[in-house]
Amino acid sequence: MTDLRTALTWVTEGTALCRKAIAELDETTYGSPSLLPGWSRRHVVAHLAGNAEALGNLVHWARTGEPTPMYRSPGQRDAASSRAPGCPRTGSPHGSSSPHRSSTMPWPN
Repeated sequence: MTDLRTALTWVTEGTALCRKAIAELDETTYGSPSLLPGWSRRHVVAHLAGNAEALGNLVHWARTGEPTPMYRSPGQRDAASSRAPGCPRTGSPHGSSSPHRSSTMPWPN
């Protein structure tokens, strides 16, 4: 079993690698196909952003005890994914569905 400190290090390193890879995409490659059949790189980035935001909701719930489900409704995930092809290059392609999520949320000590 992995200890918490190791897991948090992996998350931090993985996030940095992902941000770097996304930042290096130009508009042409950002819209080009990914290795996932039928998904552009834009779709992949939208999926990652939406999933991170949804998991942030669960982290908020765990930290505060305030019920904050991953998604507000069963259709929210599908609706967010349908917007992915036209999502903007900056900001969250899924919009801000959670007032609690923060990319600068401090890790526990």
